[in-house]
Amino acid sequence: MKERTKKAIKTSAVLFVAGCAYLLFFMKTGIGIPCFFNLITGRQCPGCGATRMFRSIALLDFEAAIHYNPVLFIMLPMILFFIGRYVYEWIRYGKFNLTKAENVIQIIMAAVLVIFGILRNII
Repeated sequence: MKERTKKAIKTSAVLFVAGCAYLLFFMKTGIGIPCFFNLITGRQCPGCGATRMFRSIALLDFEAAIHYNPVLFIMLPMILFFIGRYVYEWIRYGKFNLTKAENVIQIIMAAVLVIFGILRNII
């Protein structure tokens, strides 16, 4: 368990630093990772606007954040909860053991994102 804890902390730190570096780069240059779905289809995917949403959250501009991707913004606390649960389960047990209810919630969240992706291109 001790080794898994070290690995989780190291991986989390690397991902956090990389995310912050990307966000700072985006804030200074305006250059972000292009959405390949958008490049190919000309349509917005369920994640389009996420970088701008995170930039707005970093600037504490929550009104703009919800404008860029409202569904992802609303789901963000649950997404962070599940990331935390995954890390906890992996550190504690070496595998992921989620309850049936948590699995159902994740399926519902995925379905909501797909529906949002469809609707944002229709409306």
